[in-house]
Amino acid sequence: FHTLNSFNEQYGGIFRLWNWQNLQIITTDPSVAKIIWEKNLIYERRPQIKILQSQVLGDGIVTTSDLEKWKKNKRMIMPNFHAKVVHGYLDTFNKYSVKLVLKLTDLAQEGLVKIEDHTLDTAFQTVFETTTGIELSTQLRIDFMEHFNVVHKVFDERFEKPWLLNET
Repeated sequence: FHTLNSFNEQYGGIFRLWNWQNLQIITTDPSVAKIIWEKNLIYERRPQIKILQSQVLGDGIVTTSDLEKWKKNKRMIMPNFHAKVVHGYLDTFNKYSVKLVLKLTDLAQEGLVKIEDHTLDTAFQTVFETTTGIELSTQLRIDFMEHFNVVHKVFDERFEKPWLLNET
């Protein structure tokens, strides 16, 4: 992802990337991403991405290529996003949002801030607490982030070096 971040900084919110013979169009522009995500389309993924997906992300609601499975999964999870259900988590969302804003405000006093680690940590804490009802300890967060960074580094390396995509 660090490579993609550098491309984003260099070329802007939408750019093309050749991954060997495969052209990929990448966007970090939320307005473009919104248009893509609002469409009920399933995009066929390249073999390299399918291998990474199966090994890292699995075949879930967002990552599946099977239209029928996607429709079934979407119907199954939609009740969990009803306004009344989400409203029950507003205190947790607010708590972690305020913590993030305060942390970023302090860091901004020092100059340019790369927010990815801070937003990832906030997202992890929020998801963990809303799914388990338990607030994470500092040590568990540190342990998780260390492991996540190792997986992240492997993912980056496999993305940048296609010969590592071999399943054997």
